[in-house]
This record gives sequence, C-alpha cells and structure tokens, in this order.
Amino acid sequence: MEQLNPGSIGLAACGILCCFFGYRTTRLLLDASGFVVLGLIGVLGAGFASGGHLLFMLGGLAAGGLLGLLVAHFIYRLGLMLFGGGLGALVAWSYADTFLEGNAAIAAIVIAGVASGLAALFLERFTLSLVTAALGAWFTVRGVFLILEAMEITPVRPETGASLAHISTMVLAWAALTGVGFLFQVVAGGRKKSSGQ
Repeated sequence: MEQLNPGSIGLAACGILCCFFGYRTTRLLLDASGFVVLGLIGVLGAGFASGGHLLFMLGGLAAGGLLGLLVAHFIYRLGLMLFGGGLGALVAWSYADTFLEGNAAIAAIVIAGVASGLAALFLERFTLSLVTAALGAWFTVRGVFLILEAMEITPVRPETGASLAHISTMVLAWAALTGVGFLFQVVAGGRKKSSGQ
C-alpha cells in the first residue's frame, strides 16, 4: 500500500462541497477573495504612503476591500455571460457549416453566442449549478481515484453495454456525479425558494 496523500482527501472534500453546494458558495468565495486581495493591496499602499499610520492603513483596507468586492461581483456576472456565450458559439460553430455557408454561418455563430450568453446571465442559477457540479464532480472523482490508487483498490466496473464500453470509468463516474450534483443544487434551491428562506 502506498502512502496516502492528504491532498487527495482535501481534493475530494472540496470537490463534494463545490459539486453539491457550488451555487451557494461560489459568489461568496469570489466576493470574499476580491475583498481580501484588493484590501491587502490597499493596506500596503496606505501603509507605504503614510509611513505605517494605523488609521490610514485601516482606511486603505476598507476602501480596497470594498472596491475588490464590487469588482469581483461584476466580473462574476461578466464571466458567467462569457462562459455561456462561448459555449453557445462553440456548439453553433460545430454545426453551422453543415446547414449554412459563408456570412450566414458566421451570423448564426454570433447570434448563438449572444443568445446563449444572455441566457446564461438570466438563467444564472442553472448555469452556475451546472458548472460547479461539473467542476466539483471532477475534483471529487479525481480525489477518490487517487485515494483508491494509494490503497491499491481497482474499482469494478458494471456492465455498460457496447455503446459505453470505450468510455473510461473515471469519465462515467464524473458524468454521473455531475448529474446528481446538478439535480441536488436545483432541487435544494427550489425548496429553499418555496419555503421563503
């Protein structure tokens, strides 16, 4: 048996948190990160400019932190829109040449990108739930497989039929966990909304 790396356990644990509670934690983590990063820059800048005066440093922390929180909040929305737009444009690009030619194909790709970007922005909960479920599921599966590898355990794969035989066990586990995590986030979010919390 190989030595178990604690990082594998941490990877799996963080993956589970992201997979099942990603929508609730992502915005909070991004906003907190923005506050901390620009807050520290504000403290250092104010401390350097004032010669280490505590009141100026606290002011730099507050100003930099609030600015960082706002920047992170708005970049989050922009990133969500760019992600949705990029995904829609990629899908349209894959199929546009089959049905359209020249400028019509380019126009279809642009329209699909803009429409899917706006859809991602307005369907924020579904988009973010799917993204965090997929990322969290990948981290979880990777961490669990590293733990099993250290314990010298090989997962036994059930019969999947000829259509799925060429897909790796890790990818199948990732896809299944992504679906479960996404459904959990959607159902938990809907239940919270209906209870008025």
